[in-house]
Amino acid sequence: MRGTVVTLTAVPKPGYRFAGWISSDGGSFGDASATVTAFTMPDNDTVVTARFSLIIVDPPDDNPPDNPSDNPQDGGAPVHRNDDKPRPPEMEYFSQQGELVSIPLPASFAGYENTAVPYYVSDGKEIIIPVSSVVEGKLVFIAPASAVYYVKQNQADFEDTQNHWAKEAIDFTATRGLFNGVGNGMFDPNGQMTRAMFITVIARLDGADLSGFVSSKFTDVPAGSWYCNSVEWAANAGIVNGTGNGKFSPDEPITREQMAVMLYNYLSYKGYTLKTLDENPQPFSDSASISRWAQHSVESMCSMGIILGKPGNLFDPQGNATRAECSMVFKRIIEEIIAQSNRG
Repeated sequence: MRGTVVTLTAVPKPGYRFAGWISSDGGSFGDASATVTAFTMPDNDTVVTARFSLIIVDPPDDNPPDNPSDNPQDGGAPVHRNDDKPRPPEMEYFSQQGELVSIPLPASFAGYENTAVPYYVSDGKEIIIPVSSVVEGKLVFIAPASAVYYVKQNQADFEDTQNHWAKEAIDFTATRGLFNGVGNGMFDPNGQMTRAMFITVIARLDGADLSGFVSSKFTDVPAGSWYCNSVEWAANAGIVNGTGNGKFSPDEPITREQMAVMLYNYLSYKGYTLKTLDENPQPFSDSASISRWAQHSVESMCSMGIILGKPGNLFDPQGNATRAECSMVFKRIIEEIIAQSNRG
């Protein structure tokens, strides 16, 4: 009956922690994050569920990971936290799906804000939230699921980026699981980014469920290849259209104008309308070289400040994008998405 108040009690089993209450169809909780709380019934029937998460105990730091590479073709070596840096105490916050979460970072994160990441646990696995950024001392993100969220420092440590101009962006994107290293502690910041690698990063940014995309419409994307799921997901979402004649050209280096088109299509797919920084940007000196199919996307990405030009007022549309440049572009997108969410 509507308005009836009942008392709910959750008792975690050993090895699990309470992760909050959720209701399938309305009603209100006194405190959805408390193990004992009041619940006010809605007009209709509803199912109230107590959620629990597995308590994960980190292995000793000397133990190597069981699977050093899930994706050798896309960089191989995952990022590991640098244990010379202090690890702040674990914090936890329950948030509902779709909620804009803003978590104040403790003083122990000072100097390492760039590598602070939120995560939650699903089926015993840590899920890092890539679309997250520190704004005025707070870690801000949109909760992708109703769950308990934790904050940790996920320090990147690449030997070949220490003095690189894009180090901050590389650390930012690598700690969020968008990029891996290329092995032996290297990132290869000036290396090329293939089309397959780039669309894989977009799929990681999205947190897309790729399980249903086991084969591709493109003749040069074999089923079972490490990039097949991401490419077909992106094609299904209208993010990529291929390079003609039924091909995707996965191993070709991505050009700057191709990068602009994929990013524009992804933002459109998500319904993001990012802030325009320059309503009337100065035309590039080489604007006549921009392919007709890419012109609008290039103009949009540049006016939003996501992709910048090169010295001499050039865009270099057919030039290849490096891994460092791609890291910078994804960092700008994430920060602008968060800024837009904060603006409401």
